[in-house]
Amino acid sequence: PQLCFQGLVPPDLIGELRILRSRDHDDAASLENMVRQVEDNLSRAVKRAETAEMKAAKLKQEVKLLTLEVNELRGASGPIDRSRDHRLASELRAAVSSAEHSLRQMLSGVDTLR
Repeated sequence: PQLCFQGLVPPDLIGELRILRSRDHDDAASLENMVRQVEDNLSRAVKRAETAEMKAAKLKQEVKLLTLEVNELRGASGPIDRSRDHRLASELRAAVSSAEHSLRQMLSGVDTLR
């Protein structure tokens, strides 16, 4: 707005007032732009946080399922019994040795028949 007593104000003050108003307008525009950028950054940060929370929830669920599976597998195999394992290994070696002996006898019999 123009001052009604414009003739009473020196021209250099009027020019300075215009410059100050222009700067004020520019500063207000810059501030609005910064506010928009901050709001955009905040919006992106919220989206990233929501995505991270969903991934964390999925991973927690997966950990629970895997923990249950591990516990089931541990329960199915029972406690480790080393003496039983040694006995079974010994019996397996004896069975292999016996099978090897029988196989040699059969091959010897085949050679005899030829």
